[in-house]
Amino acid sequence: MLEQCGLKGHQIGGALISRKHANFIENAGDATTADCLALMAEARRRAREQFGVELEHEVVLLGEIAVE
Repeated sequence: MLEQCGLKGHQIGGALISRKHANFIENAGDATTADCLALMAEARRRAREQFGVELEHEVVLLGEIAVE
């Protein structure tokens, strides 16, 4: 579904959606937690808009997230 949304290779900051498998986020060298979360939010938004599906996280987010 993420691939159909055109998200392979989509990048926010240092985080990018894998060009091989759209369900993985890769660190392009300087990704922050905020970059990863923003990328996840964008993927969820696009899936909702294009398919009417609310995606759920497969990962469990632990601890507090520092905003700089």
